[in-house]
Amino acid sequence: MQLTTKAIDAITADKQREIADDGCKGLCLVVLPSGTKSWAYRYRNKAGRQCRIPLGLYNNGREAD
Repeated sequence: MQLTTKAIDAITADKQREIADDGCKGLCLVVLPSGTKSWAYRYRNKAGRQCRIPLGLYNNGREAD
């Protein structure tokens, strides 16, 4: 999925969901049932295990509460 502002704002989830960005390998959007959205980077380490680094919240230019 191409993660544009319009697409991200329309995403909802009834359980935790990770959506990969087709335009950037490893980048994904984490969507929680509460509506919170955040960015993360997924990669495999030297042992082949999948790892995730949280990058921060998605707030579409709105100030954090």
